[in-house]
Amino acid sequence: MLDRVVNTVFLNFAVPILAVIAVFFTAQDLVPSYAALFHGGKTGVFTARDKKCGKSCSWRGDFVSDDGSVVRRDVLLGSGERVDGAGDRVKARDTGNRGAVYPAGWSPDAIWATFFLMLGLLVLGVWSGWTWRRLRRRFGRGPAGIDAG
Repeated sequence: MLDRVVNTVFLNFAVPILAVIAVFFTAQDLVPSYAALFHGGKTGVFTARDKKCGKSCSWRGDFVSDDGSVVRRDVLLGSGERVDGAGDRVKARDTGNRGAVYPAGWSPDAIWATFFLMLGLLVLGVWSGWTWRRLRRRFGRGPAGIDAG
C-alpha cells in the first residue's frame, strides 16, 4: 500500500514538477549561450578574479566590451575557456545573461542547455502520454461516447 502511494505521488507530482523546473531553468540559459555560440552580443575581455567551486568550479570576474560601452562586474565566465589563475584575461561575449558572460570561442554551455531542455521536454511528453492513457483506461470512453479502446 505504501509503495503504491509513494509511486503515485512520485509519478503524478514529482516527475512533472521536476521536468518543468528543468525546462524553465535551462530555457533561461539557452538563448544567451546560443547567442555566444553564433557570435552574438558584445565582444570584450573577461578578467578573472576568483574561483568558486561547488559541484564544479567557475571563475568570477569583470567584463569590459571592446568598445567600452559595457562594463559588468562580478560575473561568471561560462565553461569552455581555460583560466589558470586570478588576473588572467580571456576574450568573451556578453549576450545579456544576467549573471554570466561566455567565451568568445567554443563553449559547451549551449550544448548542455539543449540537452537538458530536450530531456525535460521528453520527460514531460512521456509523462503526459502515460497520464492520458491511464485516464482513458479509468474512464473507459473518450469524448462524446467514443470508445477509448
